Amino acid sequence: MILRDKGSLWKDVIVLLVVWFTLLPASKAEFPLTNGSNPNFQAIMFDESADFRQNVCHLHQQYDNGTTDLENVLQGLNISSVFECTKEYCTMKGDDLDPDDPGLFVVLLEELAKRAEFNWRDGYALVDPDKMGNKTFDELLAWSTESYDLAVSWWTETTKRIRTGIDFPEGWYEADIIMIGRSADESETEFRFNAFLKPFKGWLWFAIVVTIVVSGLIYYLLEVLDSRSDRRKLDKNPMENILITGVAFTTHFEYHPRTNAAWLFALSVSFWAMIVGSAYTANLASFFVVQNTPGLQIQSLDDAVAFGYSICVWRGTGTDTILTGDFGSGSLIRKSNEEEVLQGVLNGECKVAALTRSSWDTRKHNYCELEWLGRMYRSVAAGFATRHDSGTKCTSLISEVIEIHFRDMIDEGFVKNAWEDHLKKISGASTCSAELELEESDIESQRLTFKSMAGIFICHAAISILVIAFTVVAKYTGKIQERNERLEKQEIEQLKKAALENRELRKTVASEIRKSNYQQEDTDSAILDVGGASSDDEFSVMGVQETIYALRSQMQRSQNQLSEEIRKTQHAQKQDISEIKDQLRSTQQQMKEQMASILLALNQVEC
Repeated sequence: MILRDKGSLWKDVIVLLVVWFTLLPASKAEFPLTNGSNPNFQAIMFDESADFRQNVCHLHQQYDNGTTDLENVLQGLNISSVFECTKEYCTMKGDDLDPDDPGLFVVLLEELAKRAEFNWRDGYALVDPDKMGNKTFDELLAWSTESYDLAVSWWTETTKRIRTGIDFPEGWYEADIIMIGRSADESETEFRFNAFLKPFKGWLWFAIVVTIVVSGLIYYLLEVLDSRSDRRKLDKNPMENILITGVAFTTHFEYHPRTNAAWLFALSVSFWAMIVGSAYTANLASFFVVQNTPGLQIQSLDDAVAFGYSICVWRGTGTDTILTGDFGSGSLIRKSNEEEVLQGVLNGECKVAALTRSSWDTRKHNYCELEWLGRMYRSVAAGFATRHDSGTKCTSLISEVIEIHFRDMIDEGFVKNAWEDHLKKISGASTCSAELELEESDIESQRLTFKSMAGIFICHAAISILVIAFTVVAKYTGKIQERNERLEKQEIEQLKKAALENRELRKTVASEIRKSNYQQEDTDSAILDVGGASSDDEFSVMGVQETIYALRSQMQRSQNQLSEEIRKTQHAQKQDISEIKDQLRSTQQQMKEQMASILLALNQVEC
């Protein structure tokens, strides 16, 4: 064993520490790749000296010679690959892929390797796109395809990338560009039979129905205890009283009380109906009007740009490249990842967001307030990528083989099933159900309960009890009977007085009619005397006779009208004495006017 002096040992330690602390910050700043299975594929991101892309020209030569088929030309080859690992598609365990649940990327690549019979697990690296710094996805893709045989992700196929020498095998990812915005509240457009019941909770509706029924029965009881409680006879049918109380709930007053107890009870019902009805109307407006939030009336990203809306987009992605080429950068607000893109819409920083269809399918279960608006802007394919190289290292051969097997995987439904399994797995942690429950709880909290309206119910109940007690006490102490007897005597006296006045009126009318008849007889005799005059006066006499006949007809009609008015007056006496008096006065005045007109006509004839 060779012993070194302490001075040399400390020098070695110092050198090691210096090297360690010098390389550590540099590696963190340059975002090193990690791979637990094969440390030889650890490299610094964007390090152009890293080169793990293999030369497969000899395999291409075998295919050209017809030694092997194209779909089997990669058999036994160890392919180097780099994963753009995001949490949706790569499941990490420590610094490496989770062997039990590695994610969708590994599922697809594993099936592809199984069909083409190549190996990838001995040479892969992982890269985190959130740690690219100021680099773009175009630069990351260019470095990945230059340094590795295969770039594993959903790389969007764009013209710019194709021009830089990148091959895109058959796409498995729907990168169609769509527009995401705040969703309209569709609850207002849905048919809900019980929507009108929403303002009140069930127990409050039950209390309202019970109050209407009990109040109707109480008013019926008041009429039974005191038949003069209402102007109508309501002591025969309790349902009529319940109906009147139900109408009062709609703020229409149909009571006609005459006693103090009935007046007090009617006032209590009306006040209760006003308070409850007003609360219902106000809460109904809150449910039907306040919650209606119209959605955006745009159908495409073209409309959004035309309206001057701001559009959130993931910085440096293929979507960003396409929209920048179409619209420029004026309306785009670039974000670091898709979560920030969607949050920008929620917090109002952007009016809409531009996202790929598959990305929205992956994330929509956690963004329940957003929805796909309008139509798709552009159909775009996305999937794995390789370097276009047909002469130096012949990497294009790998792209062609992957193309064949990916088409088979799509035609056989493997890609579709894998994607659906992926969506089911990630949607298991959906927060939409919790948000919907919270929204329902918010709506439920806005509905009025019986406790919030108990005060008016208690007041009405107390007044009802007081009214019943007052009426019962008055009935059994004889006060109601005494009052009714007194009122009946007053009505009898008024009827007798009206009958007496009617009798005097009839006498007066009969006397006036007799006078009129006497005057008619005198007039007739005078006319007969005049009839013996010259024949030249015959026409005058005939005219006077016609006038007399007309006056007699008018007097007869007047007499008939007077008789009819008298009969009507006698019939109306039983209903309202004050109205009888008015009618009698009117009849007397009319009779006097008619008699005056008759006498005036007779005087004219005599003259």
